Amino acid sequence: INNNHEGFTKDQVEDLMYINGEVARIFDRINVMLRSNDFMDIEQVLRMRDKLFVDLDEVMKKQLRRIKSKATSTKASMLYLNILTETKTMVLQSRNLLKSQKFFIEYRSK
Repeated sequence: INNNHEGFTKDQVEDLMYINGEVARIFDRINVMLRSNDFMDIEQVLRMRDKLFVDLDEVMKKQLRRIKSKATSTKASMLYLNILTETKTMVLQSRNLLKSQKFFIEYRSK
């Protein structure tokens, strides 16, 4: 099938797979906390999140270098950067979920 556009480069796919793995690790921890109603690891999750944000910034910088060198198409670059931005937003919102659930559990146990 000819989609009339270029897909992601090997480097882009590798970067996205790395980010995906880190996000999965974070959400695995979050799921454990939500299932057990034990939020003692919340600081560790926040540290993991902060490291992910550093990684996201680095991957975005790499993409900007690819754009500058014209190593990728405009459509692929826009999609790629959008995926990274949405990933960052999703992980940021997970913090709010944890805080809300922790508050709810503490309030309910009073």
